[in-house]
Amino acid sequence: MDSNDIDLWKQKFFQSSFNVDQCLAEYTQKSDLESLRKDLKKFAAELQLQMADILKNETEAIVNLAEYLTNLDSKINNLSTPIRQLREEVWRLYDVMKLAVTNYEVVLLDIKFNNSKQSHIHLKLGILSECIYINSIISQIENNVIEHSHTLEHIVSKYSFQKTYLDELNLITPDIEKAVLKILAQLTDNVNKCFLKALNNGQKDTILKCLRMYVDLQQQNVAYDIFRENILKPLLQPILTEKYLEQCNNDISIIYDEVKEILNTKVDFLEIIVQANTDIKSLNFVVNSFWKQFDVSSREGLPHITAPGNPDLFQKRFTNTYNLLKYISAKANNEELLKEDESFKNYLKRFNLPVYFEIKFQQIAGNFETETINLTLNNIDALENEHSLKLKSSVILWNSIKTTFDKDVYIDQLADQFIRLAMMLLSRHSILMKNILEHTSGSNTTAEVDLFIINVLSDLEILRSLMVIENPVFSILNEKMQGILIKVFKSNEKTFGKIRNVFTEYFTTSKINYSASHLQNVTAIPRLFRRTNRNPPTEASSYMVQALEPIINLAKVYESKFYLIKDVIEEIIAQISFKYLTLVQEVLRSVYKIEESLRRMKSGHASSTDDPNRGSSDETKIREQIKYDVKYFYDKLYHMGSEAAKESMDALQKEVLK
Repeated sequence: MDSNDIDLWKQKFFQSSFNVDQCLAEYTQKSDLESLRKDLKKFAAELQLQMADILKNETEAIVNLAEYLTNLDSKINNLSTPIRQLREEVWRLYDVMKLAVTNYEVVLLDIKFNNSKQSHIHLKLGILSECIYINSIISQIENNVIEHSHTLEHIVSKYSFQKTYLDELNLITPDIEKAVLKILAQLTDNVNKCFLKALNNGQKDTILKCLRMYVDLQQQNVAYDIFRENILKPLLQPILTEKYLEQCNNDISIIYDEVKEILNTKVDFLEIIVQANTDIKSLNFVVNSFWKQFDVSSREGLPHITAPGNPDLFQKRFTNTYNLLKYISAKANNEELLKEDESFKNYLKRFNLPVYFEIKFQQIAGNFETETINLTLNNIDALENEHSLKLKSSVILWNSIKTTFDKDVYIDQLADQFIRLAMMLLSRHSILMKNILEHTSGSNTTAEVDLFIINVLSDLEILRSLMVIENPVFSILNEKMQGILIKVFKSNEKTFGKIRNVFTEYFTTSKINYSASHLQNVTAIPRLFRRTNRNPPTEASSYMVQALEPIINLAKVYESKFYLIKDVIEEIIAQISFKYLTLVQEVLRSVYKIEESLRRMKSGHASSTDDPNRGSSDETKIREQIKYDVKYFYDKLYHMGSEAAKESMDALQKEVLK
C-alpha cells in the first residue's frame, strides 16, 4: 500500500462506522497480513508518541487544577461548623414558634367554646321562653280557634322557625325535647280542631291556613287522618257493606257511583284548595286519605266482593272496581298508580283472574265442542242468520268469538288469553271441517259434497270479513291489544288460506279425475268408426257431454257464487284441457299413421280386393267426430278458462284443423 492509502486507512480507525472485518478485508485486497502487522505496529508507536506529547504539554495546567481543587476543599471544610450552628438555631426558633401557635389556638378554642356555650344557653332560654309564650297564647285561644286562626298560624310559624333552628344546630336536650313535644302536641290539637270546624263549615280560607300549619309542623299525616276519620269514614263505611249491596240488588256500580260522588265533592273541595297554592301542593288527600279509607272500609265491609262461584257477577264487579281505581288514579293526577302502587295492586289481587278465565274457557270452549260434536254432512246446514253463514259450525264459531269479546265476559287484563281462546276456536273449527270432509260416507251424493265444499269456501270468506279490527265486536280491546290483534288477524289470513287450499284441492282433484276418466274415451273413437260402416258423426260424443257435465252444472248452479269457485274451475279446466289436448294429439297421430299406411298400400297393391277409399272414409269419420268433440269442449269451457286453459284449447282447435 502507498502512503496515501495508509493515511486513509488510519483515518478509518476514528470513524463511528469503523468495522474490523471490513477494514481487514479491504487491506488484504492490496497487501498481505505481515504488512498489516507492521503497519499496525507503526501506527501504535505513532499514537504513543502523540499521547506523550499531550501529557508533556498539559502537565502544568493539570497540576494547577489539582492545587485549586485542594484549596477549595479546605475552605468548604472550614464552612461546615458555622452551617451546623445555623441549623441548630433555626430549629430552636421553629420549636418556639410552633409552641406559640399551639398555645394561641388553645386560647382561641376556649374563647370560642365559652362564647358558643353562652350563646346556646341564651338560645335554650329563648326557646323555653318561646314555649311558655306559645303555651300561654294557646290557653287563651283554644276555646275559639276559628276566630283566632290568624294568631294560631302566627305561633305555629314561630314554633316552626325555632324548631328548625334547634334541629340544624343539634341543640336538642331531653328537657328541651320534652317541652318542644308538649308544645307540638298542643299546637297540633288546636290545628286539628280548627281544621275540622273549617271543613264542616266549608271555610276555604281557614282550611288553607290549617293546611299550611300542618306543613309547617310537618304533621301532614295528621291532616290526612283527621280528614279520613272524621269526614270520609262516616260517609264510606255505611255504603261499603254487604247489607247495602243487597239493597242495591247486588249492583256494585250503584255503590261506586256514590263513592265517586263523595270523591267529587268532599275530596275535590280540598284538592282545589291544594292545587291553587304551590306551598302545599305536596299534599295528596286522594291517595293518603280517600284511597286508604276506601281500601279499609271495602275490605272490612265487602269481604265477598269477588262473588265467588258466580263468574258473571265476578266479571261485572271486577270491571267496575278496576274502572273505579282508574278514576281514583286520574283524580290523584297519577294514572300509573294501578301499575306502581302496591296498595292498588294488592286490592286488585282480591279478584282471582286466572280462575275466572279458566271457568270462561271451559264454558265457551265446552259449548263449542258440545254443539259441534255431532255435526255431519247430513245436519251441518245452518238456519238463516244475520251474516248469511251456511254451516252450523261457522255460526257456532262466530257466536263463540262474539261471546269471548262480549262486554259481560271480556276482561282487559286477560286480553292476551281471550285472544288465544278465539284463535283456538278458529283452529278447532278448521279441524272439524276437515274431519267432516274426510268422513263423507257413501250415502252422500256428489252434489251434497260439492254443496258442503262451496259452503265452506263461502263461510271462510264471510269469517275473513268479520274478523277485522274494524268490527265493533273487537272495539272492547284497548289500543295496545288492538295492535296485537291486527298481527293476529294477519296470521289468520294464512290459516284461512290453508283451510281453503285443503277444500279446493279436494274439490279440484275429484272433478279432474271424473272428467279425465271420461275424456280418456277419445282413444276409443277409432274403434267406433274403423271397418264398422257407421254413419258419419253429426254431434259430439256422449263421453264428452258426460265429462263436462259436472263442470257446466257447477258453474250454472253456483252462478251467484261464481267468485268463490272461479279459480277452482279455472284450475280444473286448465288441467283437463291439457290432458285432453295430449289425448287428442295421440289419437290424431295414430290416425295419421293409419292414413299413411293406407296410401302406401294403395300405391303398392293396386289390385288388392280391399277398398282403400273405405279406409280413408273411416279415418275421415274419426277426424270429424274429434272435431265435433273439440268444438263442444271449446264452446262450453273456453269462456270460463284461464289463459293457460285457453292456450290448450286454441292448440286443440289447431290440431283438428290440420
